Amino acid sequence: MPDLFLSLLYRLGQLAYWYCVDFMVNLADLTGTSYPEANTWVLLLCIPGLLSLLLLVRLWQRHHLRYLRRRVAAKMTTE
Repeated sequence: MPDLFLSLLYRLGQLAYWYCVDFMVNLADLTGTSYPEANTWVLLLCIPGLLSLLLLVRLWQRHHLRYLRRRVAAKMTTE
């Protein structure tokens, strides 16, 4: 049983890897760049930029939610 699970997990890893490679090759063809250049753009610029943007959105949401909670609490105490 564990051998079957490990072989399925290995196969899933292979499929994910080849899907990503195929995606990057197609992206390089569409943009007219080379495979290493497309990898550089996606892995070193786009993904960290997207993660930074998501972090900033999360921090803004946290700040705004605290503001709204304080506002509601203040409104409840005055009534």
